[in-house]
Amino acid sequence: MKDLSVVIVNYNSAAVIKSCLGPLANFGQIIVVDNASTDDSVERVRQVCANAIIILNSENFGYGTAVNQGISRVKTPYVLVINPDAILKAEAVESLISIAKAYKNTAIVAPLLYSPKRGLELELKGPGGQGHHRTEFTPDGDFCTWFATGAVWLCNMAAWRDVGGFDENIFVYGEDLDLCRRMTDSGYTIIFCSKARGDHLVSQSTATNTKIRWRKEWNIVWSHLYLTKKYNGSSAAEAWRLLCKHGPKILFYAIVLRPQRLMRDLAVSHAAFSFLIGGKPKRSP
Repeated sequence: MKDLSVVIVNYNSAAVIKSCLGPLANFGQIIVVDNASTDDSVERVRQVCANAIIILNSENFGYGTAVNQGISRVKTPYVLVINPDAILKAEAVESLISIAKAYKNTAIVAPLLYSPKRGLELELKGPGGQGHHRTEFTPDGDFCTWFATGAVWLCNMAAWRDVGGFDENIFVYGEDLDLCRRMTDSGYTIIFCSKARGDHLVSQSTATNTKIRWRKEWNIVWSHLYLTKKYNGSSAAEAWRLLCKHGPKILFYAIVLRPQRLMRDLAVSHAAFSFLIGGKPKRSP
């Protein structure tokens, strides 16, 4: 493990951070970037990893920016980027490293992640795909692909530096899709290691409330439109499509008293309109 560092972004992840860090606590370099948490998650990090490097941000800078901060401290050839709601045992990490070392042109090696509620969480896309979709098959061996969810990545630092890390214009959501696109466009490969398996408590990194749900829906749409513009040259047609699809539903769900669906369609419509007029990602806590 002397060739490996670990980078974790923490944001009010007290409920899961110790479970994530426990199996990794004896690794050489643990780097935790805290995005201005208000719970006791930083103290829990110190309880598990007393020697961890902890970067305390004065505000929530978003996921990609925080990962870039952590990786700027990495001195090893490889880095494990892992979400606080993921759990990966040491032997799984060893399998990832063995694949990374065996195939020198590989930028990312990912494990198979399992959700307690949904089973295998395997999201894939083709070479020209604009998004990723869940697949139902269980692979019986390692395979190359064009996308791996950023919940857990074993990254080759040479490839990371070559393509420039995460796009910091994206606050959260879609940054993994963008980086995988830039990795493969640059000639690097992405491999799933079938022997490496872990758990993913999906969306458990931060306790959910109305503000968090709104920001999630909003940023998913904003990031989608940003990447559409980045790779297709324009996103106006897609923004108008979302407005026409979700805008009329706002009044309907208000009338039938469906607050969750009302909030979703309002967030989608607001994000699409905001993008059209040049609005920036929602960076508030």
